[in-house]
Amino acid sequence: MSAGWSRALFKGKVFGQGSFLKLGADVLNSRDDEGTNISQSVNLLVNADGSLSPFVLPGADERTAWSVDAWLKLGPFDLIGEYLQEHVNGRTVNGVPPGFANFTTDGFYVTAAYFLIPKKLQAVVQWQDLNPGQKGNDGIYSITRRPQLLHPRRRSQADGQLYPHLVGFPSGES
Repeated sequence: MSAGWSRALFKGKVFGQGSFLKLGADVLNSRDDEGTNISQSVNLLVNADGSLSPFVLPGADERTAWSVDAWLKLGPFDLIGEYLQEHVNGRTVNGVPPGFANFTTDGFYVTAAYFLIPKKLQAVVQWQDLNPGQKGNDGIYSITRRPQLLHPRRRSQADGQLYPHLVGFPSGES
């Protein structure tokens, strides 16, 4: 079962500029069978070399995930962020243990953007942090900055295509 909520708490003008504040939240509860891919975005399973790949369950699980997000717009400035957490607990089925240890994944991102040329050129900075929670010290973070040229007919936010300026791994690897 999953549920989501999103609401604009404020929409109007601040200092004569179009502005709004939107908040959202999601929750998911699921019982998954062995072989289910629980990370469609290819970033949850921590491999022996520290790289990330999709997490296909080696056994059944029960999981609960939730997230909260916010978007503040003040004229040419946008501030967008999200925090998520997921608890993955192995489940014994017909006497067969799950084949993996329970873990909790959490992470967040914060994106700040400012239009240098209205609706055409936007400067964007994003900070992301993900802790897959499967091995000690397996957290990953990145700080990204870039200009973003926009199509003249539409105004969009950070499109998820990251061009890393700086990527750090707590273990000292790169």
